[in-house]
Amino acid sequence: MNIISKDDNLAWGCYLVLGVLAFTIIPAMTWYVLLLNIPAYAAVPLSTIGAIAALVPLSTFIFYVINYSFRYMKQRKATINLAWANVFALIFFTFVALISSATWYVLWGTPSFEDFGGSLLKDVNPLGAAVLVFVLLVAGIVAHELIHGITWACFAKHGFRSIRFGVMWAMLTPYCHCKEPLTMQHYRIGGLMPLIILGLLPLLLAYPLKSVPLLQWGIIFVTSAAGDILMVWKLRKEPASLLVQDHPKEAGCIIFEPEVEEDAI
Repeated sequence: MNIISKDDNLAWGCYLVLGVLAFTIIPAMTWYVLLLNIPAYAAVPLSTIGAIAALVPLSTFIFYVINYSFRYMKQRKATINLAWANVFALIFFTFVALISSATWYVLWGTPSFEDFGGSLLKDVNPLGAAVLVFVLLVAGIVAHELIHGITWACFAKHGFRSIRFGVMWAMLTPYCHCKEPLTMQHYRIGGLMPLIILGLLPLLLAYPLKSVPLLQWGIIFVTSAAGDILMVWKLRKEPASLLVQDHPKEAGCIIFEPEVEEDAI
């Protein structure tokens, strides 16, 4: 990211002019046009042009102010250990499976063949059923990362162009990476969205629908969000307004905090 220097007075003078144009001169001229006793067919396009002319320097001014602030922030890393995350996922899976199964037993008792979708699978051979389950699990894993990407893209300035997908082969862990900073609140929302959509919603719907496959799906994909839960838990005390950028190489993020200059102390 190319940011102007603190000492580049010429550049900052230009941005100051943009700010004055956006906040005062162009809006004042637009308002003056609207006060004139001219036909609507002329006033509407003129005022529209004036509004657009004000938005252009305003957006440019805000962009450079934000970039300047972003450049002069101190950074600190917040990451999780992937080996520990995988161990936590196993423990978490046991906990979620026990609680979910116990809740099912209280509501419905011992599951029947129909509860497992037996009527749908009675004509499917075991190999076909295994392939179907495998395909669904892979699709769920892909959907998990895609939901991360779609959610973060909604908050990112450059949308999906800022999203990258890949796999950490050493830990066999797929990932979604956002290349531009987000607010802490938006980052946490994107981190938890797969848990909500793929895990909690199917798990909660499994009980009224009396569907064991939906229950199993919910358990698996609540568990698959274990790393996301760990990360959001680690960030739970961070202010929602802080800027945060997804770490490009590790499981976690880089947090940007305003740097207090020595002269101000």
